[in-house]
Amino acid sequence: MLSYLSKIQYLITSPHNFFSFVKKEKGFYYPFRFYTITIFLSSFLYAIYPNSLFRELLNEFVPMSFSSYWIILFIISFVSGFITAALLHVISKILGGRGKYEDTYKIYAYCVSILSLNVFFQFLYLFPIFQAMMSLLLIVWFFLVLIKGLRVVHW
Repeated sequence: MLSYLSKIQYLITSPHNFFSFVKKEKGFYYPFRFYTITIFLSSFLYAIYPNSLFRELLNEFVPMSFSSYWIILFIISFVSGFITAALLHVISKILGGRGKYEDTYKIYAYCVSILSLNVFFQFLYLFPIFQAMMSLLLIVWFFLVLIKGLRVVHW
């Protein structure tokens, strides 16, 4: 098995080969573990980010400590992963995909790591243009890799 960082590197540099490899994985264990580590780390980094709009909105209703905010981010991210994978699965089935929900979850669980890299650029708030460009680049790359993964696994 590849290490966590090796998987992210392989996913970013060679998505087709990565998803061909992932297609052979059986079960939810490895993608679930990968997704859990990813959202654990990214929710922690977002929780310490000083200019979080989501945090400001939550504090309007309920003032929160760092740990409360981190736990809420983690839970929301954790649950939304299964819901998003289900929506992607329905869309892929409508478009003629032949894979199972497990396959769709694998794709989404691994692709989220691309979006989680965005948290590192949030700390560059002194360079807002660079931050915005990198965020846009990561979002576009996320969707391209997600579509590639769905094509490899479902068709």
